[in-house]
Amino acid sequence: DWAMDNFACKLYQDAQAVIYPCLGYAAPPPDVAAAAGAARESMKEFTDFFLREKFVGGGRLSIADYRIAPFLFCYAHPLLLERGKFECSDRLKQYVADFVEACPSSGLLSSADGGSL
Repeated sequence: DWAMDNFACKLYQDAQAVIYPCLGYAAPPPDVAAAAGAARESMKEFTDFFLREKFVGGGRLSIADYRIAPFLFCYAHPLLLERGKFECSDRLKQYVADFVEACPSSGLLSSADGGSL
């Protein structure tokens, strides 16, 4: 619950500022680099605290993983670096790879030539 609350209250605002503009859902913020920096800091705090193990709840997927994984998958998308100046940490990349491997339905995240995002 705490991980989902953290996402809803903090990380989602970063997603709106960084992910949405890169994928064409919103206008970019006035300072793209500052938005990316804030998102990187928030994501570092999140991964340092909630992703000390393979997934949020430990070694197995939890409801929190299903809630946050689509957004973390987006943060790992190449457009986030190209357009949003957001560089994905190695820990975040590993989490996304682990999630994709553990969740059979994660293929939805990369279907339709990326149009599913």
